[in-house]
Amino acid sequence: MNEGIQPHPKNAAGPFYVVNGCCASCELPLEDAPELFAFDGKSHCYVKRQPSSKEEFDKALLAASGAELACIRYKGSDPEILRRFAELGRPELCDDRPPGHIQPVFRNCVTFDALDPCTSLTGPDLARLFRDYVQLPDRNTIICRFTPMEEKGSTATFSYAWYNDNFHPIEFSSIDFPYGRWLIRHSPVEKLGSRSVSYEVHDWLRNDGRFCSIHWYSEPEWNGTKHWQDTPW
Repeated sequence: MNEGIQPHPKNAAGPFYVVNGCCASCELPLEDAPELFAFDGKSHCYVKRQPSSKEEFDKALLAASGAELACIRYKGSDPEILRRFAELGRPELCDDRPPGHIQPVFRNCVTFDALDPCTSLTGPDLARLFRDYVQLPDRNTIICRFTPMEEKGSTATFSYAWYNDNFHPIEFSSIDFPYGRWLIRHSPVEKLGSRSVSYEVHDWLRNDGRFCSIHWYSEPEWNGTKHWQDTPW
């Protein structure tokens, strides 16, 4: 534990903890990992249960990296978790800092397969599905703006923005048509909000129900080693 940092008294014993007195009641931890976080009677969040599976560790990492005031911290020593915090560009959230040679990694390329091998969606089909998902009123109260979609064969591209004119380009293509394998790439140059596009694409792929084998790559990984992980964070 870093000197001067006090954990919330209701935190469950374990490596993830919420700093006492550090909470904006943003509710993001409960949205990202409702099984792991809760509010006390003063609208202050705390860790009600430590993650116990890879999926839950993924959710805890997402909640920690997205928390508005950096209130969720990690005091463990698992080198894999430390690596992921460092690659997210958030090593300061770890009581034991990750090795300094680990640099942030921006994963903006994802491949995925169809659960049903008879699924035959083109890149333009996927682009329209994602665009519709982004605009669902029950999941996003922010109004997004879209550039016209450009289609070329089995590939489609457009850009979208949810803040001013900060547009993010995104491309959808089939890489094994008609057998159901696709590639999405976005934001060749990382800028403010680019990682949120990766998270939004990941949410869509996980929630749609038609896709599996989700593999995320950075641009250098996709073009070179093909080393991947199953979340963009």
